[in-house]
Amino acid sequence: MRTSISPRANLELIEENYRRWRRNPESVDSGWSAFFEGFELGNLPQRDGAAATAAREAALQTRVDGLIYAYCSLGHTVARIDPLAETRPQNPLLALRELGFSESDLELRVSSKFFLDDRSMTLREMISLLERIYADSIGSEFMHIQDPRLRDWIRKRLETRPHKRSTPAAVQVALLRALLEAESFEIFLHTRYVGQKRFSLQGS
Repeated sequence: MRTSISPRANLELIEENYRRWRRNPESVDSGWSAFFEGFELGNLPQRDGAAATAAREAALQTRVDGLIYAYCSLGHTVARIDPLAETRPQNPLLALRELGFSESDLELRVSSKFFLDDRSMTLREMISLLERIYADSIGSEFMHIQDPRLRDWIRKRLETRPHKRSTPAAVQVALLRALLEAESFEIFLHTRYVGQKRFSLQGS
């Protein structure tokens, strides 16, 4: 098959004809035009693939940022603030599916500039940290604050506060025993000295 494109055409000639073809495809002969059309067609899947990948990454990042915003805004609604409750409260707005994820996404590597200085981690680790920071035994409701600098200051303090240490069982038992002894003594005083003026534990 004969072609008008010389195999010895130098780079400058190709670039010049390519620029002319981009401006006006009819300004070059049919051989060059066919060559450049094939070149563009060959690069099209790569460009479309890169664009599709970028779109998927952008969509994932949007969901991750939305996840963080949801916990900042609603984490206090599922905080474990009732020491007698056997399970934590539930909020359907914090469900994995509601936030645009599924169980198969939990091992994805994610990060966000809105959480722990863009630290990379798995989605599972991120959710665990969000629950510890915003939905543990302390609930923090602060996203309604209008001043963004103050809101960001609170968020960073919450994220960087030391992780709570579990109290040893022996210490918990000792504290409970002391409380029960004090309560028992107050009940005794109330029944033994009816009507007498005294200060209760709550008053003291």
